[in-house]
Amino acid sequence: MAVCMTHNVALFKIDAKTGKLMELLKFQADFATPDASVNHCTLSYDNTLLAAGGDDSTIRIFTLSKDFKAVEDKIEVKAATMAITCLDINRDNTVMVATSKDSFAYLIDLSHKQMGKIKPQVLQKLSFKNQPSAKSMMMRSCIIRRDNSVYTLAQMP
Repeated sequence: MAVCMTHNVALFKIDAKTGKLMELLKFQADFATPDASVNHCTLSYDNTLLAAGGDDSTIRIFTLSKDFKAVEDKIEVKAATMAITCLDINRDNTVMVATSKDSFAYLIDLSHKQMGKIKPQVLQKLSFKNQPSAKSMMMRSCIIRRDNSVYTLAQMP
């Protein structure tokens, strides 16, 4: 289980018999000043990647060790201009979607690798700004379905 806690992300294991939480790993994932806050984190379907986004508007993708006790790599994606509100990674770890308070959703390609490391590239910047009745909508949530279709939830001001 991944949990966003102020500027940190923590990974926990739940003991099936007792229900107790055992902390496996904790690390900083947002660096906004003065008040850092991770707004959303998500684990990939195969649990090898953890993506986090917060008030500093940077998306961070962490490669996790198999035992969840270490971060093996960290990649930063600077696409949004305001806080990240939600993230999701597709089932084969090739595409991510992120929503932001800047009223955009970002489709990010994770399939490119160089020397074994992911080299993310923004594929598309999506918005409702071309819709006259929806110009001020803010993207709040997102999901990538099994068929790789992307859905976002927007909020009217």
